[in-house]
Amino acid sequence: MLYFANDGTVRFGMFSNNTNQSIGSTARFNDGAWHLITATAGPSGAVLYVDGVQVAANGGLGDTAVFFGHWRVGGDSFVGWSNPPTSGHLAGTIAKGPRINKVGDR
Repeated sequence: MLYFANDGTVRFGMFSNNTNQSIGSTARFNDGAWHLITATAGPSGAVLYVDGVQVAANGGLGDTAVFFGHWRVGGDSFVGWSNPPTSGHLAGTIAKGPRINKVGDR
């Protein structure tokens, strides 16, 4: 799950080790400019990038669960997530929302 916290930082959360866990930027990106936000999860952990620059990482945050469901873009429930936004919906515009199956795919 990619989301903006109320303070303008960007967060990437996933279900790992039987709990919701997240990593986040220290810088704020709610500045009205377009940003490319990318998150990866693989054998070496989770990494969050903003505009091509790594802003957070956690080597212990792994994607070991099998996901059955659907993707939501622009909003979701944030119950159980750290530093959740007040609203479950993005107050902004989404240009693209691709999903890549594994780290290294293009």
